[in-house]
Amino acid sequence: MERHIQLAVIRILASMIDLIVVYLPFQILCFFIFKDQLLLAIFFGQLLFISYNAVLVSMKNGRTIGKYFAKLRVVNDNSEKNSAKALREFCKLLYFVTFPFGLFFLLVSIFLLLTTGRALHDFLGQSRIVSDAEYKRIISANE
Repeated sequence: MERHIQLAVIRILASMIDLIVVYLPFQILCFFIFKDQLLLAIFFGQLLFISYNAVLVSMKNGRTIGKYFAKLRVVNDNSEKNSAKALREFCKLLYFVTFPFGLFFLLVSIFLLLTTGRALHDFLGQSRIVSDAEYKRIISANE
């Protein structure tokens, strides 16, 4: 259980890096583009952020900027198909749906993360987060 909590804290910090470095600039840009249409600006900012996650995780060996600094990677449970990694990222749209549903999905995700070491989007995307050291062991074992 302690390992789950330690990994959860590292994952949350990696997510905070992505939110600050990527999501906030995307959201600010969308507010400037869609000045009088607040909901449209929010929607496109979130969509850009999720798309950024999907592209980076698919093309950069399971890493976003936050995961790079936290030395974490996304790996698939049953395959290394990049489309499966992208699906995982698009499952994160559940957290952005209208209140209270988004909050519900977020709380379920945090509960799962703390108890199993995997968030809701990990289960839906059939993936998990591993450290760089664990990733190297997985790659060595598969060769």
